[in-house]
Amino acid sequence: SGSLADCAPAVTPVPLPDISGLALAPPGAPLDDATPPPPADIDTTGLTLFPPASGSLEECAPTVVPLPLPDISDLKLDDS
Repeated sequence: SGSLADCAPAVTPVPLPDISGLALAPPGAPLDDATPPPPADIDTTGLTLFPPASGSLEECAPTVVPLPLPDISDLKLDDS
C-alpha cells in the first residue's frame, strides 16, 4: 500500500532542439552523393561445387588440446 513515486529522482525537462529545418527524403533516395564503386571482377572459373549432401563439417571442428596436469605429488592431506 505504497508508491514508488516518492523514491523516484527529480527529472528536469530539457527543451527540445529546433528541427523545423529538417525534411525527409522520398523512399529510395540515395543517402549520399558519392559515386558507387565499380563492380568487383572476381575470377571464379577455378571453383567447383560438391554434389548436394556429399560433405560434412567434421574438418571444421576445432582441435581440443588437453592442458597438461600439474605435478601435485608434493601435496599431502592434513589428518587433523
